[in-house]
Amino acid sequence: MSIGRIRFYCQALVLATVCLAGGEAFAQPPAKSLVIGTIHMPPHSIEDTALPSFSREVFTEAMASQGYTVDIRFFPWARAFELGKLGKVDAVWPSIREKEREAWFQFGSPVLHTNYVLIKRRDLPLSFRRLEDAKPYLVGTLRGGITGSALDHAGGEYRIEPNTSFGQNLQKL
Repeated sequence: MSIGRIRFYCQALVLATVCLAGGEAFAQPPAKSLVIGTIHMPPHSIEDTALPSFSREVFTEAMASQGYTVDIRFFPWARAFELGKLGKVDAVWPSIREKEREAWFQFGSPVLHTNYVLIKRRDLPLSFRRLEDAKPYLVGTLRGGITGSALDHAGGEYRIEPNTSFGQNLQKL
């Protein structure tokens, strides 16, 4: 058998392998992707990709170093949390560590510290020095969220109204 004929059969075999495998024989392995469910919470997480976002920058860099791409998706907090429990997103950000949540999620070291505050309209003569000072007033919280304060377990001590977003709470002032 001539060299030309051997070369022809080798080329035909390679072509058949590529066609039968749909190109997979020479394809790169698929990139690993991590889907993160989050809430619009500037400056930590911001939907507008033209603006800087702490979480987008940290997650993108950290996961890229491990060979992952990051897909950040925005939801109301309670929905992001439920999607995480159902395995529809790989991570939920940000999240306060709590015993109940440890049943559903793994927690690493804290990445950031957030202070929750009581906000009022400027024209109202109210003063809050402690959380207890807010007891006579309606307090807007994030539906499904926790604050890490006594407010989370206060029961009927406070008048609490959960909302879908921080922006919704501000609009109600």
